[in-house]
Amino acid sequence: MISVIVPWRPGCPHREAAWAHLRGRWEAVGEVVEGRCAGPWVKADALADGVSRASGDLLVFADADVWVDPSEAVAACEVWAVPHLNVHRLSQASTAQALAGADWRGLALDQSNRRDRGPYVGQVGGGVTVIRRDVYEQCPVPRIVGWGQEDEAWSIAMHCLFGAPWRGDLDLVHFWHPPQRRMSRVIGSVEGQRLRKRFRDAQRDPALMRQLVKEAQCDPTTS
Repeated sequence: MISVIVPWRPGCPHREAAWAHLRGRWEAVGEVVEGRCAGPWVKADALADGVSRASGDLLVFADADVWVDPSEAVAACEVWAVPHLNVHRLSQASTAQALAGADWRGLALDQSNRRDRGPYVGQVGGGVTVIRRDVYEQCPVPRIVGWGQEDEAWSIAMHCLFGAPWRGDLDLVHFWHPPQRRMSRVIGSVEGQRLRKRFRDAQRDPALMRQLVKEAQCDPTTS
């Protein structure tokens, strides 16, 4: 069975509109579980909550504001898999058109509808990831309060302990919403930066990486 885990917190009307539009697509993939967390936003806690309530042995982690067809990655997944290569971020105007039914592929390539960022290679571990449940239980997303660096740190850990994922070449679409509070586009927080550096320093030492993964796991009693 496939479970789609969506780390989710309501409150942003733009994210809510995107999720309402996309939820049916994900329900066609498998069981959808919204993972939530109490207190400050911690993606790892939201994922832990979702996984604890999911039935599937194969997990699809999907942000609530993105879409890519995961079918090929699901079929190819032996350990973990990433269905997309490039990310296309829609502008606010393009997002409104997509939510109204326009084909996002045309919108993503329409240079007259300016976006905040052109297409770029997506971060492995972010957006959408397919992974065996037993593998995730050995290497969960590290716990970082707020936004930023947890996807990259997790990717480093997974590469160290399980090798590179199978990766497809599809395009992932990201629906517009106001940016989260963070230090910059690429840096979420000092805490996140420090943890990412520790993961990078351990990337060639599986024993040290396992210790770091254990240290950075979420506390189930807080999720």
